[in-house]
Amino acid sequence: MIIINKGDENIKFEEELAKDVLEIITVFSASFMEVEARKTKNYLMICKV
Repeated sequence: MIIINKGDENIKFEEELAKDVLEIITVFSASFMEVEARKTKNYLMICKV
């Protein structure tokens, strides 16, 4: 994981932390949805056979 500090001094610590947490949740959700989509695709392929 690479963290880049853009140096915006006007953003409060809490706001920056909230943005970081939302970013982590977004990445995790995307990964989870990808796994679920792959499972569904495999299931549908098995059912067609």
